[in-house]
Amino acid sequence: MLDDKPYRPARDLVPIVPSGPEPRDAISEHGANRVARELDAWWHARGFSQVQHWVVIANAKTGHLWCVRTNLVNGLPPRAPA
Repeated sequence: MLDDKPYRPARDLVPIVPSGPEPRDAISEHGANRVARELDAWWHARGFSQVQHWVVIANAKTGHLWCVRTNLVNGLPPRAPA
């Protein structure tokens, strides 16, 4: 069992649509880093400190596309170290 806090997708949704007039930039290096920090904060606030997110370049030829990677396993946090 993962800690003692169940993950309830219907209750714990991450907001997809940002508030404000500007669209969210998630494919630049800066935008991807912001998304990674927000995802880390979301999981850590729920007690899953072992969850990590990092940014990698997805298109090495142009360098214009960045993506966020994670250590989630099938959408769930990895087991906490014993």
